[in-house]
Amino acid sequence: MARPCRVLEPLRCEITQDYKAGVHNGIDLVGPGYTLAWEIAHSDGVVVATRNDCNWFENGSYGNYVKVRHDNGYYTLYAHGAYNTVQVSVGQRVKRGQRLMYMGNTGMSYGGHLHWEVRTPNDTRIDPTPYLDADLPNSGPNKEVNVYYQVKTERDGWLPVVKNLEDYAGWAGSPIINVALRVDKGSVWYQVHIKEQKDDEGNVIVKGRWLGKVTGCDINDYYNGYAGNDKNPIDAIRIYYNTPSDIRPFKKAKYRVNNYPYVYDTEPCSNGDDFAGEYGVDATELRVTIE
Repeated sequence: MARPCRVLEPLRCEITQDYKAGVHNGIDLVGPGYTLAWEIAHSDGVVVATRNDCNWFENGSYGNYVKVRHDNGYYTLYAHGAYNTVQVSVGQRVKRGQRLMYMGNTGMSYGGHLHWEVRTPNDTRIDPTPYLDADLPNSGPNKEVNVYYQVKTERDGWLPVVKNLEDYAGWAGSPIINVALRVDKGSVWYQVHIKEQKDDEGNVIVKGRWLGKVTGCDINDYYNGYAGNDKNPIDAIRIYYNTPSDIRPFKKAKYRVNNYPYVYDTEPCSNGDDFAGEYGVDATELRVTIE
């Protein structure tokens, strides 16, 4: 019999196999009348793992799947999706009800269905049945961290404040010379790199260098309110987020300059750098979020 359900797009589902700890560590679901359906996010969260290239039976495999870390630290996992139907990517923030992938029959599966799991913050599987149409356990207060930032450009001065990834900080290709940044939970430090400049004869007139770390956010405070020296363009930035004790799992600053790769805190990114940007190239756009 169909029942209310937050993980299939019809918002109703039927259970075809129950949870049994150590034997079947999730529940199997189909749409009403044993139909296939879009699988949707149970709650807001961040995608931490996906697979999208399985189109056959694989013994012991989830096949195509999406794993989401929710704001209270719990995880949900959606498995056996149809080949090449995953709609999200690792690092992407998703909202409750957002499409993740279409129900399929990949991996160790003997018919189209959704294998759905709920996991604790330490990745232990628990019975997901009570949460099919209810909030995850210990949801508690909102653990989302917002970051607010603004930049000063050579041509346009200080620009409006940006929140998370609602927009980017920058304007019409004008080089950024200062950055100011703050978070509403926890704390953050950040620093910028001054772009090296040469005269027409190739002599260095401005040495490329990292300026000191900044922890404040006040565009009127020259000493600890923003990163930059008010005159020289920057070409790179580092940002590091300190997670407070009441938020777990730990979160990180995710940020990028222009269209270069995203960086998490000061971890090396895909090109090996521990900063966002490119030495020698003016920073003209900045995007930041906390995940």
